[in-house]
Amino acid sequence: MKHPFLFEPAAWKAKGSFFDDRGRRLTASGLTTVEHSNTIWVIDGVMDIHSDPMVRYTSRYEMIPVAEESLGTPWQSHSPALGTLKGSLAMVDDCILVQYLSADGMYAGSESMMMIDENTYSVRGALVRSGQRLASWAVALVRG
Repeated sequence: MKHPFLFEPAAWKAKGSFFDDRGRRLTASGLTTVEHSNTIWVIDGVMDIHSDPMVRYTSRYEMIPVAEESLGTPWQSHSPALGTLKGSLAMVDDCILVQYLSADGMYAGSESMMMIDENTYSVRGALVRSGQRLASWAVALVRG
């Protein structure tokens, strides 16, 4: 299945919930952009956590261009909060599964991106630090 999120350059608005290390639900909103060149695909993301004070997470994922028939691909990211992350994407029917690990092995995470339609994904994810859940999220990504 060809996933619009990955294969079609676009901007995606995020809105939903972020759960901190104590399980508190906070409002989350953000923007993710997907850009393609001949040599690299880049996914830039910003997520604002509406707390007091507000917290902003940024990330930049880089991967070699993915063939449409591919079932997955490795990627690398740098996050100011987590450092360098290495991970992989696996495409399973209408879902993109993401897993990653920080360079120091302290942080690991996973995310599922379920395609609702060509303009909407339902995303669920969790980040753990040294085996303990640090954060989780439940957001919708909407193209446009």
